[in-house]
Amino acid sequence: MIEMTFTNSWIYLIAFATSAFITLGGIPLILRVAKSKKIFDEPNYRSSHSTHVPRLGGIVIFIASILGLTMWLGDVPFPELASIVAALIILFFAGVKDDIVGMKPWTKLSMQVLSALLLSLGGKLRIDSFYGLFGLESIPFPLTTCLTVLVVVFIINAFNLIDGIDGLAGGLGIIVSFTFAVVFYLVGESNFVMLAFSLMGSLGTFLFFNFSKKWKIFMGDTGSMILGLFVSIMALKFLNLNNKISLLEIGFSNLPFLTVLVLFIPIFDTLRVFLIRLYLGKSPFRPDKNHLHHILLKKVSQKHSKVSVIMYTLNIAPILLGFFVLKSLSLIEASVLFFAYVSLYILCVQILVDTSKKGEVKSLENV
Repeated sequence: MIEMTFTNSWIYLIAFATSAFITLGGIPLILRVAKSKKIFDEPNYRSSHSTHVPRLGGIVIFIASILGLTMWLGDVPFPELASIVAALIILFFAGVKDDIVGMKPWTKLSMQVLSALLLSLGGKLRIDSFYGLFGLESIPFPLTTCLTVLVVVFIINAFNLIDGIDGLAGGLGIIVSFTFAVVFYLVGESNFVMLAFSLMGSLGTFLFFNFSKKWKIFMGDTGSMILGLFVSIMALKFLNLNNKISLLEIGFSNLPFLTVLVLFIPIFDTLRVFLIRLYLGKSPFRPDKNHLHHILLKKVSQKHSKVSVIMYTLNIAPILLGFFVLKSLSLIEASVLFFAYVSLYILCVQILVDTSKKGEVKSLENV
């Protein structure tokens, strides 16, 4: 019999498998419910699909991830668990209501803020230092809470907005979770390794259905917001590893840069789209087709799987840059490299956008 202690790495694989099998059994049931109640994602002008697809996959992702995490904890202390579960439950019900009957944006935003407050005040998962960035170290408590809420709400919405094609949000979630899981494992944060593996198990199985033609299902707002909150939890814990992170010889001053690089595509694609919408005088939350994956669908390939793989690669590259190059640099050197990489990314995306627009103009001229 396997000894259920966190000194045994098999427990992480068991949590992964538990979450994966629950998702495997749960999604067919949800598909039946969604089809019988006609709960579909309706195609519209900005959709990347042309058929009615059930959108309740997030319900199974939530249940599977929570059970995969909590079933194997045993008596291992996990002081943040109650606040984490409470925050996830609040966002879960908000997402389900939004997927089934809709929800006003401000109501949904208030639920996101409440979840973030639970993490910050109850779970003590908060951003309390800039690690020397901008010459700042410790942050006053009120500002700490406001900054944490702002970051958590942004990440939740980043994953919500980037969930526009098959496999993208789920695949990025796996990449981010695996990256954090490796760090948590190396520094001995076993509870959060379990959390990451439980999420990866449910997302991995979900992707099988998401890419399928016969069993296709979307994660919906429930899934994308739950995914964003899980990622926020891991990001906040990563920023609070403090002296433990020194085991990886990563300077404290580079932690904010490393966190952003792990979440590179969700963060910068969302920022770019928000800025475009504001420039055009529109609400930053108003849907459009300015996301990078929409551009790649036009310019590179109409296959969702191919575009998703390109987006995965674009997120893995900065992660490798951060953990193999950035960690050995001083704060000034890291800042220069970070902003140089961001500038290069912005330039490449703009070139792609410009060539895409030129192609559209030529097509119109030929009509």
